[in-house]
Amino acid sequence: MIPTESDYKSALIRLEELLPLSTEEMNETDPLIQELIHVSNIIEAYETEHHPIGEASFFEVLKFRFLDKIGWYGKAPKTDHGHS
Repeated sequence: MIPTESDYKSALIRLEELLPLSTEEMNETDPLIQELIHVSNIIEAYETEHHPIGEASFFEVLKFRFLDKIGWYGKAPKTDHGHS
């Protein structure tokens, strides 16, 4: 069954609540982790159906890995404004 938009929105809210409660020491048998997996599956099913992302080309993967390696993601681009 494909989740509704309401299911999706509820799952996003619940995911935000669960993530801060999880720890690296928890394993997949922990009830909280089980719920996290369930909620994540709802989100994934909805997004796969309604917002599919095509496969990345080889070039796009290389570009991403290069930019990630040099630390470009998360930084504002550098400019030379104001310099002569």
